[in-house]
Amino acid sequence: MSAARTLAGYLASFDASRAAPSARHAVRRAVLDTVAVAAAAAGEPVAAAIVGLVRGRAGAGAAQVWSAPWRVDEEGAALANGTLAHALDYDDVATPMRGHPSACLVPALMALGQPRGRTLEQLAVSYVAGFEVACTLGRAVMPAQYPRGWHTTATIGMLGAAAACAHLLGLDAGRTAHALGIAVSHASGTLENFGTMCKPLHAGHAAAAAVRCALLAEAGFTASPTALDGRQGYLALYGGPPTLNGALARLGREPPAILETGIEIKKYPMCYAAHRALDGVLALRAEHGLALEDVARAEIAGSPRSFIPLVCPRPRAGLDARFSMPYAIAAALRDGAIRLGSFTDAAVLRPEIQDFMERVDVREAEGPDTPRWTGVALVLRDGRRLERRVERLRGGLGQPLADAELVEKARDCFEYGGAPAAADPVCRLALGPGDPRIAELAGLLRGPPG
Repeated sequence: MSAARTLAGYLASFDASRAAPSARHAVRRAVLDTVAVAAAAAGEPVAAAIVGLVRGRAGAGAAQVWSAPWRVDEEGAALANGTLAHALDYDDVATPMRGHPSACLVPALMALGQPRGRTLEQLAVSYVAGFEVACTLGRAVMPAQYPRGWHTTATIGMLGAAAACAHLLGLDAGRTAHALGIAVSHASGTLENFGTMCKPLHAGHAAAAAVRCALLAEAGFTASPTALDGRQGYLALYGGPPTLNGALARLGREPPAILETGIEIKKYPMCYAAHRALDGVLALRAEHGLALEDVARAEIAGSPRSFIPLVCPRPRAGLDARFSMPYAIAAALRDGAIRLGSFTDAAVLRPEIQDFMERVDVREAEGPDTPRWTGVALVLRDGRRLERRVERLRGGLGQPLADAELVEKARDCFEYGGAPAAADPVCRLALGPGDPRIAELAGLLRGPPG
């Protein structure tokens, strides 16, 4: 049996009994985090561009564009909302796919679910199923795909989102296999576009393509059953093993990926590859009462291939500073925190920050890729050398943000995006008891008229 048919059989048989309450709660946390970080991006240039693009579809559908006063068709809403969700690089992460799952899955599932009367619990079940598919594929292709330059949020996350959308629509195994095959022809996204508006567009494209693939399959559109593992299929083109047999053998086993590896909710609004270093630097700064002027230089070392996304060593603007280790270290030492406001152009261009970035050395060590680690060394002007090694990072599986911390993050995001009044109602709906319809949550995300 082809990989697409095996995955489709799993999806078609997946029901609420296989999504534990803890797994569904994890999804509802992811939903809250996703809509909050999207709200924070409402005033960004990338938001104006993508929301302006889909505005021409206003009135053509019943899916809400977040932070806007109108609805559009499902695909247009997924495109805009997925881009917003990834615009600040503050959205969650999944280690097996080395990417951002919820910026793909949540906008797609909400766009499809809103006009169909689906609820948050139904969304959660479909998310769990799609997340399992994404992690299954990620485990198989990750050693080769990311280093080859593919942005796996798009190339793996999109396949997981298409799987989740097919599940939410209730497609049978045959049509689900076609949805996955169609999705293979949409997989795209290059690391070369990191530090530009195109990176968040990858997530928006993935969400929109997932919606399109599921709807096409529902309408009877077909694709090759071997689009994933055929001679000229996904594995052959995008990097991976000859077959998915090894990865598929564990499909559906307990615990599911959402509980085993988890959804990692970010503590800092920048590329995840810098977070262990930030944990270490901020801890040393607090413990020793340091200021930027006390530090002569910083040395950052990490496990092999852990710093691939950090493509902007000397940023001059907030957009590319989110992918800069030297900026992260300099700003953390100067300000004692990394916040949403750390990524304005003015913050990046501060003379003392630009000067210190020249004194941050970043290197990757030799050895195995996992477990991930980062070592931080601060050489002080008085000759002391302070060191810290970080393996478990804040927000990761070993140290997840508590619900209260997530709510605080959400409030900060809504305030930063100019909609503070929406924060508490959205938090109550997402994390509270009951099973509200997606449309109720989407209504809270509606922007003011005009």
